[in-house]
Amino acid sequence: MYLFITLAVTLISFYIIKILKKRKYIEKCLNKIPGPPPFLFLGNANDFFRGKDVLDVLVNYWKTYGSIVKIQFTPLRYGLVVTDYEFLKEFLLGNNNLTKSQIYKFTKVWLGEGVLTTPEEKWRNQRKICAPTFSNKVLVDFLSIFDDQSDILIDKIKQITPVNSFDIHNYLSLCSLDIVCETIMGVSIHAQTNEHSDFVKSVKEMCEIIIARSMKIWKHPNLLFMFSSEYRRQQKCLKIINSYTNQVITSRKEYRANNPSEKSKQKSTLLDTLLEYSETEEVLKEQQLLDEVHTFMFAGHDTTSSAMEFVIYSLSKYPDVQRRAYEEQISIFGDNLHKEVNIDDIQEMKYLEMVIKETIRLYTIVPVISRLITKEFKFKNYVIPEGVTLTILLHGLHRNPELFPDPDVFNPSRFENATAIQPFSLYPSALAQEIVLAKNMLFTK
Repeated sequence: MYLFITLAVTLISFYIIKILKKRKYIEKCLNKIPGPPPFLFLGNANDFFRGKDVLDVLVNYWKTYGSIVKIQFTPLRYGLVVTDYEFLKEFLLGNNNLTKSQIYKFTKVWLGEGVLTTPEEKWRNQRKICAPTFSNKVLVDFLSIFDDQSDILIDKIKQITPVNSFDIHNYLSLCSLDIVCETIMGVSIHAQTNEHSDFVKSVKEMCEIIIARSMKIWKHPNLLFMFSSEYRRQQKCLKIINSYTNQVITSRKEYRANNPSEKSKQKSTLLDTLLEYSETEEVLKEQQLLDEVHTFMFAGHDTTSSAMEFVIYSLSKYPDVQRRAYEEQISIFGDNLHKEVNIDDIQEMKYLEMVIKETIRLYTIVPVISRLITKEFKFKNYVIPEGVTLTILLHGLHRNPELFPDPDVFNPSRFENATAIQPFSLYPSALAQEIVLAKNMLFTK
C-alpha cells in the first residue's frame, strides 16, 4: 500500500512538473506579444462571460492591441488572435498545422468526422475523395438545379406585399437548402414549398444551435450545455436528420445495385462519389457516409445562404452597383432573363463576380477560423510553441488597409485587376476549407 501511494504521488508530481514547465516555456515564448491582462484563474475568459458575442470581444482585442494579440483562456491554455497578413502567409506556406481547435467540437455531434472536423491525419485523404464533387467544373452540371430553385425563389418573393424592406433570410435559406440537398444527395426535399417538414426545420434549427453555441463561451462546456433547452432541441433534431439521411443513403445504394448501367448517365452527387469510391477503392462505413453528407449539407447550406443575403443586401444598398450589375445581365441575356443559364453566361458575369468577392470581404461570412499549433512555428522574433490555439480573425484581415485601401468602403472595382490582390488575403483557402464549397456554389449561383 505504501509503495502504491509513493508511486501515485511520484507520477502525479511528475505530471504537474511537466505541465508547469510547459506553461513556463509558453509564457516565455509569448512574453513579448501584447494582449489584455489575465484575470486570476479565469485568464481572459472573463471577457466572454458578460453577454458579449465572441466576435465582438475578438474585434476589440484587435483594435486595442494590434494584429497579433496574446490571450489566456485558463492558467494552462494560451492563444493568439491574429490578423497579421505576413504571419498568416508564412503559417499557410508552412502547411504543418492543420489541426482544428476545440471550437469545432460543437459540430461533431452532427458532422462526426467529416472533412470539416476530422483529425489532421485523416483529413487529406477525405478531402481528396470529396473535393472533385464540388469543383467549378462539376458544379456546372447542376446549373439546371440552380435555375429551377432560383425560379421558385423569385416566385415566392414576388408574392410578398411591396414594403420598404423585408427579411429575406428565410427565403434564401430554404432555397440554398433545396440546392444543397439535391446536389449532395440527389434528392429533392422541396424546402421552399414545404418549409414546415420535420427534416427542413431540423436542419435549420441545428445550424442555429451550433452557431449560437459557438458564439457564447458559457455554453461551451458539455456539462453545462446538457442541462440547457438547446441540448434537448439538438437531440430531437439529430434524430430526425439522421433518420432521413440514412433512408436516402440506403435507397441510393439499392438503386445503384439494381441499376448498374445507369451509374454513368447520372450527375455525380457527393453521395454518388462516396458510394463509387466505396465500391471500387475502399469500403466506407455507414457512419463515414453520413458524416460527409451532413458536413457538406451544413457547410454548403448555411454559409452559402448567408453570403447570398449579404450580396442582395449590398445590391439594394448601393443603387449604382445594382444598376451596373443589372446592365451586365441585360448585356448577356437581352430581354430574355428567364433563359436557361449556361457556363458561358456565368463566365461573362465579370462585374457580378466582383460584387460577390467584395461582399464576402466586407461582410466576412465566416469571420473567425481556429487552429491548434501542433508543431512549433517561428515568425520574425516570435516563437509560437506547440499547444497554443491560433484564432484567425478574417474579419480583421479583410479590413487591412494595406491589402484593401479604404477597407470600410464597398468597392467591387477593387477586384477588377486580380493580380493586384495579394495571395491569401481573401478567405485563404488553405485555412477556410469551411467556405470553399460555399464560395464555389455562390459564384455558380
